[in-house]
Amino acid sequence: MYLVEGVFRPHTPRPLATRAVTLATLCLLAFTSASAHETASARARASFGAIARRNVLGDEVVIRLQNATDHSVRMGRTWTITAAADGSESSVYVWPDGERTVAAGESRIWMWDQYTHCNGVCQNVSEGEQVPPGRYRVTATVDGVTRTDGFVIGQYFTLGFDGEPDVDFEVFVADPTAYDKMHADAAAPRDQRDLIVSGIVRGPASYNPRWSYTMGPRTIVADEAFTEVCDATPGYVEQHRRAWMGQRWCPWTSYVASEGAR
Repeated sequence: MYLVEGVFRPHTPRPLATRAVTLATLCLLAFTSASAHETASARARASFGAIARRNVLGDEVVIRLQNATDHSVRMGRTWTITAAADGSESSVYVWPDGERTVAAGESRIWMWDQYTHCNGVCQNVSEGEQVPPGRYRVTATVDGVTRTDGFVIGQYFTLGFDGEPDVDFEVFVADPTAYDKMHADAAAPRDQRDLIVSGIVRGPASYNPRWSYTMGPRTIVADEAFTEVCDATPGYVEQHRRAWMGQRWCPWTSYVASEGAR
């Protein structure tokens, strides 16, 4: 019996099945909460990788392990950078034993100069070569778990357009073939620059503030001829950008005005 508004009413026990469902729900909630806590903790431990996803050819790439946990973590002896295209090793940092334990709140930083050589406590180190543009991965072991992060190395180029002297367009090129062609074209006399620069239309980019769209860095192709269906002026694409999003744009009047952003 129980009292409701001054009237005694009989108490009807919940069926066992209902109580079992309630208990299972509570267990599931507890498991979900524990899993969420473990996931958040794992994310904190996994704070490792390149500070910038997009890095300019020749500039230092900053790679950091940030220990955001409440306990010390132990690194493996090396951090290794490999080329994403074929997995070949580009560079390695060898940490001294005294720096491999990272206390709570501390960090370890590698300022990679983009050259193919051993960094840190290496023996008989000889300077390597500048790595080419492309996609790269950096790998380390933290508390016995392998951590990997990706980034790109490329170059900014400024495009000009015949017949539109006041119009320019910035692109970031990470494809080695496109970079080589555009690098050579930028150094050629103006009347010999015959490359058409093409790319898939993507959303806005901070390095191209004049326009509400850009070319995807890994979609850029430079060649001397493209089909007419993808030709348009920058202003036309701006006015019809919804229709152009995800489509290849190949402005026939484009040329490489300079290497680097204006």
